[in-house]
Amino acid sequence: MYEMENVSFEEIESSQRLQQLAVEIITFDRQAKITAVSCAIEIGERLLEAKELVPHGEWGKWLKENVNYSQSTANNFMRLYREYGSDQGSLFTTVANSQAIMNLDVSKALALTVLPAEEREEFVAEHDVENMSTRELKDALQENKELKRQLEEKEKQISQASVQLDTAISERQKMETRLQEAVNQNAGYEKSLEVKVEAAKKLEEARKAAEEKRRQSEEKAKELQRQIEELKAQSQEPDQQMFGELREQAQREAEQRF
Repeated sequence: MYEMENVSFEEIESSQRLQQLAVEIITFDRQAKITAVSCAIEIGERLLEAKELVPHGEWGKWLKENVNYSQSTANNFMRLYREYGSDQGSLFTTVANSQAIMNLDVSKALALTVLPAEEREEFVAEHDVENMSTRELKDALQENKELKRQLEEKEKQISQASVQLDTAISERQKMETRLQEAVNQNAGYEKSLEVKVEAAKKLEEARKAAEEKRRQSEEKAKELQRQIEELKAQSQEPDQQMFGELREQAQREAEQRF
């Protein structure tokens, strides 16, 4: 209470007025920025129309003589219209662009054109662009560009890794298929080998049986040969006896005839 009693009415009134002035300054500053961007867009639209009408090769001359703009300045105005003008209403009216962007000054609005339209509002929402200097904004945009490049590079690497993984999986599946085919083929070979081994066993058994039959046949042939020899020997003895008897009979008959 003591401090309040020592504050004069004039001091209170002065403090309130200062606060009011600060609010008004901020309000007019924002309005000036909006007006500046809106005016720049309008200028850009008219510059584009004028460029279509100016004879070829005389654009720089026309700018210098009629509006005292350099071609780079004119290009900046036209770029603002191309980037923001499609959503721009008439001068000083509410625009469809984000109010946060339209509250910026011309240099910041121009700097933001390096971003795709769909990324600007997100960038402004994530950064205190309104309180940045133009230099700080450009640095932030450059950093954002670099981060985007790194992200794209990472996505590219991931995509390549994914393709390599898919290729590896495909190759593995092919190898598994070939391996299964080889296993099946080997199983066929094994089965065929078993059949061949079994056939070889049967052939060996048949060979042995044939060999045994041959041996038996040889023994029979020997036995038959022996029997034939015996028969021959037996058949020769009666013949000699018969010849002897015939000789004796012939001799007796000869003696009788004599």
